[in-house]
Amino acid sequence: MVGAPGELAAGLGLKIKKQLKAKGIEHPTIGGLANEWISYILSADQYNNGEGYESSVSFYGDGLGKVIVDGMLNTSLPLTD
Repeated sequence: MVGAPGELAAGLGLKIKKQLKAKGIEHPTIGGLANEWISYILSADQYNNGEGYESSVSFYGDGLGKVIVDGMLNTSLPLTD
């Protein structure tokens, strides 16, 4: 399970799951924080074009999605016994 500090757009979540599966994680799961979230986490296209999301509720600009996805992928390690 990897955690997102906000509400991750579906496309970004699918990208993360696909890349985690390629790393050998059989059933990747994304957990989002409640209450202490940073906002919607959108791709740059979604932020700039709207695409069904309110970009006004994504407070950190069009680069936030990339920063969060990169962080989630680079810090997720499978647990071993």
